[in-house]
Amino acid sequence: MHALSRRVAQDLHSQDKQQQRPSPPSRERGIQRQPRIPPAIFNLIPIHNGLPVCLRYLSARGCPSGASTRCVYGPRAHAIPDTLDARVKGHITQHMGGLNERFSHL
Repeated sequence: MHALSRRVAQDLHSQDKQQQRPSPPSRERGIQRQPRIPPAIFNLIPIHNGLPVCLRYLSARGCPSGASTRCVYGPRAHAIPDTLDARVKGHITQHMGGLNERFSHL
């Protein structure tokens, strides 16, 4: 009978574990994620074919997408803009390791 009691206890413990739910993602708890690029900087990013240019693509670290046309950070263009605002350059320098040498003319 002792073995039966142990089995019942294990079954109850197993059921309790199944009923426990992981905590909801932060968006469901009311915590909003802060954008990595401040809105004041984001508004200065050049647009290419209706998409903002990927700043990581322009940075020394590069975009990890591995594709020249597809960005892992969502709808971003991998393109070389004609010009780049000094504040955007500053953001790339401060947060992304600087501009890639290929884009030093910007």
